[in-house]
Amino acid sequence: MDFTVITDVIGRQCSAQYPTEDIVSRCAIMKYFDDTEMRRLNDMWDEVKVSSSGMSMVIPVIIVVLTFLVFIVVAIMKRR
Repeated sequence: MDFTVITDVIGRQCSAQYPTEDIVSRCAIMKYFDDTEMRRLNDMWDEVKVSSSGMSMVIPVIIVVLTFLVFIVVAIMKRR
């Protein structure tokens, strides 16, 4: 059984899995939050999820309603 190693991806994979100390020092690390801070963060995240998901549901509903209306208009026009 032979294995092929593509050498141009080795650097990316190794650096992603095992970053250097310089890279680790530049990265933000999640700190421990007490209950009050965690509740505030969760509330903020809930607001983001609700505001973004609301618009993502409105657009498909509008498209479905408009499509349905077009089919009704076309059906009425064919009867005449």
